[in-house]
Amino acid sequence: MERRSQVEFKPIEKDPKNKDRLYFCVACGNIATQTALFKIEGATIIERYCDECAKSVKVEWRYE
Repeated sequence: MERRSQVEFKPIEKDPKNKDRLYFCVACGNIATQTALFKIEGATIIERYCDECAKSVKVEWRYE
């Protein structure tokens, strides 16, 4: 079976219905500006990061 870990970053888009909604960085607690999509063994995990913390997220690709 193939195990794959990858990450994709996208800017956080404001929801027109919830313009005042804020997301916070999972690493430092500041306002998040990036959404990271981790795809691991058929599941997608969503985490949000500020620009500074997003730079330190390790991208890992594994195939087994």
